[in-house]
Amino acid sequence: MKPVSKFFSDILKSVSSSGVQLLITIVTTPLMTRLYDPAAYSAFGVINALATTVVGVGLLSLPNAYPVEKESAHRTQMIQVMLLLLGVLVIASGIGAAIMVITGALEFSAVIWGLFPVLVLSFGVRQILVSIGIEKADFSSLSVGQLIEPAVSRGGSIGLGALFGGHPAFILASVAIGHLATSITVAKMVVKRNVREVRSLFSLGLRPWRVMKRYGDFIVYNTPSQQAQPLAMVGTQMLIIAFFSHDIAGQYILATSILILPSSVVALASAPVIYRDFIERERTAPMQLARYLHRATALYLLAGALILSPVFFFGEALFGFIFGDIWAPAGRAASILSIAYVGSFALMGVQSIFRVIKRMKTQFYLEVFTCLAAFIATAVALEQTDFDTAILYLAIIWGIRNVMLLCAGIIVTNAYANLTPKAS
Repeated sequence: MKPVSKFFSDILKSVSSSGVQLLITIVTTPLMTRLYDPAAYSAFGVINALATTVVGVGLLSLPNAYPVEKESAHRTQMIQVMLLLLGVLVIASGIGAAIMVITGALEFSAVIWGLFPVLVLSFGVRQILVSIGIEKADFSSLSVGQLIEPAVSRGGSIGLGALFGGHPAFILASVAIGHLATSITVAKMVVKRNVREVRSLFSLGLRPWRVMKRYGDFIVYNTPSQQAQPLAMVGTQMLIIAFFSHDIAGQYILATSILILPSSVVALASAPVIYRDFIERERTAPMQLARYLHRATALYLLAGALILSPVFFFGEALFGFIFGDIWAPAGRAASILSIAYVGSFALMGVQSIFRVIKRMKTQFYLEVFTCLAAFIATAVALEQTDFDTAILYLAIIWGIRNVMLLCAGIIVTNAYANLTPKAS
């Protein structure tokens, strides 16, 4: 198959499976919002976001570095270290959950906190296997996994909620099972096609410090760059709980979860393919990178604007009709925030360009500075205004931040392309 044909085939596989995933989510969310109240969504949103962030920080961006590595032995050592780090994270998250139960922080029950280390384990395994699938360009396996995860997690949440009531623990447990089901599916396909590398995983000596040294830039710069925004988002959820209530936090979490759907389903599904293509173009035709990035960014912005336009114009009415009258405030918040999320949609698809052209320090400074500034401004807005006004300020703050990062990516890529002929 020709490279261009294979590229579009990989995109089609990822986006097609993501379209089915989006359909599952659209169909099941109205059922879930009638089984689980805003307070339950608040508990689920905070714990799930914490687990995701712990894994993102704790694995030290090694899943992002894995697809770039060319040497098989080095990739095997990376997997060994990622598994070791994940074991430490699970133990640490269990201890942290016990402390939170004892102190009564965030007023979540022991059952909810007990699921926290389970989520860390399930999400961590999933991340490691996805990175292997990306390196192998095994997008068929990844696509199958994307279909299984929402079917299992959503089906479990609805079934348990209908049978036993809308406790947030049922959503968290179902999400963890969904992660594990995806991991098993991807692992069976990847292991079957790469038996030799799996065997070397157990025969090659563990050298964690060598791996840390080799991928120091990814660890030091890429980890904060990738996790600054998730940390800010988790902090925002906690601030809303502190300044308002669990119910209002639940409204905010539903609003952002619906807005993030296009990003998580379409942008994130195509991002591994784009990342892989960035890597190939940088190796074979670096002068094409800038033009390719311009086109990809424009297409992502256009797609994001088209997908989110109904929420912008009819958010409150749509949420009230689809999810129930109790969720109308979430629709109002989603309508205001939708403009900022168009930028997030594009950024999620193309931000890997910083890693490919080795400008991780630039991304590090941009991400940390803009996220810190945005979070401080959000905290001030939440403390001093009502919720609707604070959401407006939040949309403006994060919208400006997203535009800055998109422009920075284009600028540094143009500069890289212009310097390439001189380097050769």
